[in-house]
Amino acid sequence: MAELGYFPKNNLSTLKSLGSMLQGHPDINKTPGIEANTGSLGQGLSIANGMALAMRLDGKDNKVYWHTG
Repeated sequence: MAELGYFPKNNLSTLKSLGSMLQGHPDINKTPGIEANTGSLGQGLSIANGMALAMRLDGKDNKVYWHTG
């Protein structure tokens, strides 16, 4: 996401640091580009599937990416 310009690349050095926008699970309120908060319980896959299906039904040519962490 840093490569795409959502946040400066120098923020990558704060990965897994307390208080960082990249401290652990994605946080929709702290990390630019995040569209859903998910955790380790598997919600990410179902959210990604729902978003992709909705975009297909709307005729959009968007991409959905799911990261397993």
